[in-house]
Parts: sequence; C-alpha cells; structure tokens
Amino acid sequence: MRTAALIIAATLLLNRPAPAQDKSETTVYKVDFNIHDGRDSLAKTGRRFTIVARNNQKSTFRVGDKIPYATGSGAQAAQYSYLDTGVNIDCTARDLNEKVALFAEVDLSTAGPRSTTGPNPTVAQTRFVINTVLGLGQPSLVASFDDPVTTRKLDVEATVSKVN
Repeated sequence: MRTAALIIAATLLLNRPAPAQDKSETTVYKVDFNIHDGRDSLAKTGRRFTIVARNNQKSTFRVGDKIPYATGSGAQAAQYSYLDTGVNIDCTARDLNEKVALFAEVDLSTAGPRSTTGPNPTVAQTRFVINTVLGLGQPSLVASFDDPVTTRKLDVEATVSKVN
C-alpha cells in the first residue's frame, strides 16, 4: 500500500506542468535610431539605423571601415591595430512594464587625412552614451550635440517597439 502511494505521488510530481518561461526573457524589441545632422539641409529625415534586441541582451550594430594604424614596430615589420569608423551602436533594451529602459552607446567617427608627422590618420569622433526610459512606440530625442568649432548639430532620436 505504501509503495503504491509513493508511485502515485512520484507520478503526479513528475507529470505536473512545467512552469512557463518568463515572458520578459522572450520579449524582443526593435530599436530605431534616427540621427539628424542639422548641417545637411538635404537630409532632413536623418539616417535611420535599426537593431532588433532580446530583453536585457546587448545588441551591436557596426557599419563603416576598419582603418589601420601603427601601434609599434618589431624587428621584421610594423605592427598594426584597426579602428572601427563609421556608425557603431551598442544597445540594451530592458522591459519596465509599459516602458523600456534603454542603454545605448552611439559612436560616429570618420578618418581624416594621414598626419604629416606620422603614419596614423586623424579621427573625428562623436560619442553618445544614452541611459534613459522610453515609452513604447514614441519617438524621443535622446541626445543632441552642438559643435561650436564646426557648427555641426547632431540630434539622436530613438523609438522602441515590441516585436512580440
């Protein structure tokens, strides 16, 4: 009798439904970054970059060139490293019920002419680190920059929407 009760209890425990996977782990977001250069009157709509990211998982976007630069010289040949130029975005979107916490690093860089004093190029770089909370589907200005030297004005707008 005891053995039968143990078998029934074990069967009930083993056949109970598994707990559902946490919904926040499977949530996927689409993050649109729209970067406006106020200096370029023809590009009023800006340039759009889109990343699809799982909840609380870092996503990376890289577009541009790898520029070599000398880091030293050995007995046989010069040693080089490479710099990613162009648009580089790392972002993490995290569920906050009806809102989304967004952490992003946006790096915009271009290589200029090679230096007259050495083999390495000059690099112009603008970097934004964004840590904010956004409403779903609402475009929001998350960074803005006025460069007093070049009179360049950059605005970064982000829109986060749920994919599933």
